[in-house]
Amino acid sequence: MRSSESASGLREVRGGRPPQFEAIQVQASALADTVSAYLLDNPEPDELNALLKQLFEVVQQVADQPALKLPSDPLTLLTDSQLGRALNGLGDDMVRIRETDGALFSVMPLGRKRGRLYPAFQAWEGIAGNRLAQVLSSLRGLDGDTQLQFFSERCADLEGLTPVEMLSGKLLEERSISGPATASLNRGVGIRIGRVMVAARTFFQKNT
Repeated sequence: MRSSESASGLREVRGGRPPQFEAIQVQASALADTVSAYLLDNPEPDELNALLKQLFEVVQQVADQPALKLPSDPLTLLTDSQLGRALNGLGDDMVRIRETDGALFSVMPLGRKRGRLYPAFQAWEGIAGNRLAQVLSSLRGLDGDTQLQFFSERCADLEGLTPVEMLSGKLLEERSISGPATASLNRGVGIRIGRVMVAARTFFQKNT
């Protein structure tokens, strides 16, 4: 009975629609309680209990980890661990795998010798996931610094908006913008992504 409950808890954590990190913490805490109760009811040190104890330790670490509040500045640089926490609790390895797959990008700031950093907007709601990956596919082959330049600079092809503003559908700073720029921000997400992808292809051609 408890074993099936544990399996169900694991499926909820691993599958389905990606939950917010806080939701993962709640589920991790509940799963830790389930495993802990099982261990109390089954104190014999068999192989299953040894594995469950390992699982309990890992899940407890997730449950105890504080949630990461994303910075309001989209260009704040995060470590792979911080970005992973913001992306629904991904592990460091998975963040790096997604970068290898072209779904994320990182930079190496001047003076830093190791540990690449990730612009925070890559975890913003409305940008993270497939939307960002689509745009990055048009920038593939450019280094991280050049990709960051594209996302952070105001673009004539986007009526003076930055690609991050166009993707998120909101201004990142208070300023006067043109009527066409305002209309662009109010467009549907599909249209906005398409505009950014066109701008990305133009930017790629100019920088290769």
